[in-house]
Amino acid sequence: MPMPVPIAVVAAFLFAVVAAAPADEVADGPEQASVKAGGVTVPEPPMVESGRSAMLKEYSEMAAALTERIKSAPESIGLYSERGDCYMFLGEFEKCEADYEKMIALDSQLFAPHWRLGIAYYYTGKFEKSAKQFEAYHGYNDRDRENGIWEYMARAHVTGLKAARATMLRYELFDREPFPQMYAMFEGKDSTGGDGILKAINEAKEISDTERQRRLFFAQLYVGIYKELTGETQAALNLLREAAASKWGQTASGGPTYMWQVARLHFEQLVARVAREEIRALPENIIENYERLQ
Repeated sequence: MPMPVPIAVVAAFLFAVVAAAPADEVADGPEQASVKAGGVTVPEPPMVESGRSAMLKEYSEMAAALTERIKSAPESIGLYSERGDCYMFLGEFEKCEADYEKMIALDSQLFAPHWRLGIAYYYTGKFEKSAKQFEAYHGYNDRDRENGIWEYMARAHVTGLKAARATMLRYELFDREPFPQMYAMFEGKDSTGGDGILKAINEAKEISDTERQRRLFFAQLYVGIYKELTGETQAALNLLREAAASKWGQTASGGPTYMWQVARLHFEQLVARVAREEIRALPENIIENYERLQ
């Protein structure tokens, strides 16, 4: 097994995205390594650093090209959408948020369906606005429990876990697997803390390998986030690392999917917080008698 690398190498690897540092300034340490930090073992990076740097360089170049195109088409919603995605994948969340908001400024009808803006608000720490964005999307699509999970995640930062569970969005229509089970987990109805969801996916006999990989990706992402919120940092790191390493997530749409990028970014952000020793479970109660945000 390769020797562990210093935490500074891992921190540099992660802060490259968080601080939007140029890719060529990122420390390039051993790929197959893990370190101890903040009382947990930080898993090896899910991507070879040279591949990650090349990907970020490509998105940076795309964003620059889109900026030039916007100069001659300042009311093009599509250009702001594309550039906002580039900024998201670069970890430049404030810029991403601004571009997504510009889309709505150009066409107010985009407000309700714009779940990507809710994710941008989450990563800029605007949790109330994030929760309200996902709540608006629920009025647009009342089947998508993935949206409800993000609404819960955002609201939990405002109210605490208990109050957020009490005000979770309600669903009646069928949703794709494994989201019904994961939603029940966030509602506090899974005594295994999500481990049973992962076990069931791995043992399922009636699904194709591609479908298994799809379900595993989403389960690793959201069970990992669940464990992060509830203070199981080691388990969260391990699962989020697996989601960020998912070949399905990197290739399902002919290239990296949006949510694979989110998984990668979330893993990197969590490791950065571990390196800064800023990890804690969310409290059960922040606001005791919380009423849904208006």
